[in-house]
Amino acid sequence: MFCSTSTLSTSTLPELAFSSIKVMYSRDECIVAVSDFYDFVGKMFMDVQSSIIYPPSDGWPNMTPEVMGCLGKNEEVISLLRHLPYLEDKPYSERPDCLPNECRPLDWKTTVDNLKDGEEDNEGVLFQTEGQVHRFGDRIPKHCVGLMDVVTESGDGIQNVMLLDVENGLVYWMDCPKHVLEACEPKPSSSVSPLVGEAEAEKGDKADVTGRGDEDESDDKVSDNETETGETETPPTSNDDNDENEEEESEKDEEEEESVSSDYCGVKWGPCWPVRDFFAMLKNHFVKLNWIPYSPRAIIDIWTDETSSGLVIPEGLPQLLQSVYRKHGWPDLEVYKKEECLAELKQVLHEKYPDFH
Repeated sequence: MFCSTSTLSTSTLPELAFSSIKVMYSRDECIVAVSDFYDFVGKMFMDVQSSIIYPPSDGWPNMTPEVMGCLGKNEEVISLLRHLPYLEDKPYSERPDCLPNECRPLDWKTTVDNLKDGEEDNEGVLFQTEGQVHRFGDRIPKHCVGLMDVVTESGDGIQNVMLLDVENGLVYWMDCPKHVLEACEPKPSSSVSPLVGEAEAEKGDKADVTGRGDEDESDDKVSDNETETGETETPPTSNDDNDENEEEESEKDEEEEESVSSDYCGVKWGPCWPVRDFFAMLKNHFVKLNWIPYSPRAIIDIWTDETSSGLVIPEGLPQLLQSVYRKHGWPDLEVYKKEECLAELKQVLHEKYPDFH
């Protein structure tokens, strides 16, 4: 878990600079963004050939609605996961990190294989990728899926919950550390919880079931137009009983809207980015050496004073690592010499900081 830092409280959010961006979901763009990120960390420090697994042309065979239906996700979530590359699940000592403090993406391929074979259950998988559901108002939309293995190695905590919303193309980072957020580029987008849209859709479905037809929908549109223009028209009836019924229905609709707001808008989701911007933001922390790999498998950052395993980060170590990277051409990938850089890092750590060797 992140050490010696404060996580982002909801009261802090309005003070930060947020961008307002119209976003759209694209499965192909998500696949490209994830693949590009793995390609990037491979060029910087990771052994991609031995760490990343890529799907066959028709996708991972076990990722089907029949196998994954128990997770309660929609078909687009399943289709996306079916075509993504993954950081292969390996024994702890062999698994590389992708972010500081032992933060790793979940290997959904292996997880679903285990789910099919009965070695995993749906509740365990959801907890492993989303943490405690009560943080989301006891409800996570079926169009949102967790990207990270959020359970700490000790099993006593949750960290780095990152949810991808395939309905609007956003990634939410719950409890994103404040220092990470303040230094990030691109900045996060401002957005309401995805639960609001889902609740409104359900409200419409409920109205259809109770018999509201095209006539009522037309009346709603007229009412909306009147509100926008500020004009008022005389109702096309002089029946007082009908007028009273319309007023009662209007009051009922307002109460339902307030209920939606209180049930869902009050749930504080983390800052969010469009998918492409999210992975660009992660890469930029490496470009700036805010996040510093000190081996092909481990990363520290410039803000914390100890690792998630309790290993104290000596004063001056981050600056030393940064100097080695820059000496070998980082961040210009055209001149950066990865193998020479990692070899010097290994030698320097062996001589000066053996605990990190």
